[in-house]
Amino acid sequence: GFINIDRDQEIPVSGVERAINKDVLGSEGKIVLERDRKGYTLIYGDNEIDETVNGKNIFLTVDAQIQMIVEDELDKLCAKYSPKAAYAIMVNPNNGNIMAMAQRPTFNPNDRSTMTPAAWRNRMTTDVFEPGSTMKPIVIASALDHRVVTPNTKFDCEMGYWAEMKLRDSHKMGISTVTRILAESSNPGTAKIAIKMGKILLYKSLRRFGFGKPTGIPLRPEATGNLRKPDQWDYLSISRFPIGQGMSVSPMQLVRAYCALANGGYLVNLRLVDRVQDTLTGKIEKKKIITPNKVFLRKETPKEIIAMMKLVTQEGGTAKRAALPEYSVAGKTGTSQKWIPTDKAKNIRGHYSQTDFFATFIGFVPADKPAFVLAVIVDEPQGNHYGGVVAAPTFREISRRTLAYLNVAPAK
Repeated sequence: GFINIDRDQEIPVSGVERAINKDVLGSEGKIVLERDRKGYTLIYGDNEIDETVNGKNIFLTVDAQIQMIVEDELDKLCAKYSPKAAYAIMVNPNNGNIMAMAQRPTFNPNDRSTMTPAAWRNRMTTDVFEPGSTMKPIVIASALDHRVVTPNTKFDCEMGYWAEMKLRDSHKMGISTVTRILAESSNPGTAKIAIKMGKILLYKSLRRFGFGKPTGIPLRPEATGNLRKPDQWDYLSISRFPIGQGMSVSPMQLVRAYCALANGGYLVNLRLVDRVQDTLTGKIEKKKIITPNKVFLRKETPKEIIAMMKLVTQEGGTAKRAALPEYSVAGKTGTSQKWIPTDKAKNIRGHYSQTDFFATFIGFVPADKPAFVLAVIVDEPQGNHYGGVVAAPTFREISRRTLAYLNVAPAK
């Protein structure tokens, strides 16, 4: 974030500077003196002195070393794929602490020439996108939790095209288990799981994972995305929402939902400020960690969905480029077409673009005892648009370097 100066007043504009301005600003001192007619101060006059109070010290949850790693790898991704924008967010799933967050384009607060609105707006909280296949583990986990399906329940994936619902896959799949449907990211298969759930349970499940709600992060403004109520769905909605189409989420919402998959089913509130220190007294106030809501009913559900998500980064899965040789990785790719809205002036009807995509990989590692959840989201990459190709390698490199820095023991 940053501030502007207006008539000697500091005006917070964005980011943490704006969110915690009252804490860091402090207050100016004041001296009131009683004088005689010649202007001399009366020693025993009615004098008043208010001391200057310094602003408080703010300690963020962000780790500077991890932030550097994320920034470095995000620069490499942008150099290779020249995207319109890119984001990377790392969160501790056990307490909601944001360990690092970066976006491109960005700016140097010390160089105002780089501070365009596109660069300084916190796109990770204000922007929304259709999450694509990254929504599938959340829907399937909910179906498992309510015993609508088991990992071995089978569905006909229609050999790549389901005519009734006009759904395609990038590859042909026939009758497959729920486990393979997730690992190979079948659209018809996932849609059939959601249809078996029913729209009321599907809607409640998505809400339970925090979609359509603020994340708790102390940054404003914050987008809540778009998740329509069931009475506003059309006949295709129940087959589109579970594959991440027709609904929108913010990057922060998606990361928060995956924290619940990683930590055993608890929807943590995202934290950016860890503690505040009074500079006058030295007293430190630890920011309270809000007790998270539980999203799963069954204790077996987290193990079942994590076992399935591990297969995504293994042979036959969609994200082998996210795999680490010494650690198990659980995650999901997403490749979502961007929606082009209706523009009557240009005679354009609303439609999905055939050229502009979001490429995403989000996951956690080590899979069975995560050190972090990490999302890499790329807006309009050039040269390739698949999440498993564009975003997964950056996930792998950030994870590899961060695990080494945190000294996390290998666990395969």
